[in-house]
Amino acid sequence: MELKELVQVHPKRCGGEPTVMNFRLPVRMIYDLMDAGYSPEEIVWLYPFLEVKIVKELASRRTDVERLIHEYKRAEKAPPRR
Repeated sequence: MELKELVQVHPKRCGGEPTVMNFRLPVRMIYDLMDAGYSPEEIVWLYPFLEVKIVKELASRRTDVERLIHEYKRAEKAPPRR
């Protein structure tokens, strides 16, 4: 799965935070659950609209996704171009 399919940014969804696919679920929430020790199966139990393979994909591509989130936040803080 392409990173742009897996993680999307919509300015009017979740305050513009990167979300999991087309869902109103910030990627950061999934990573917080992983950091707290939740397994992919437990995360899918909490968010049944997800699939285990999506959560595992997020886990395996965490470095890329974190970089994307960081780039988004940096661009958000940049002064507007004139």
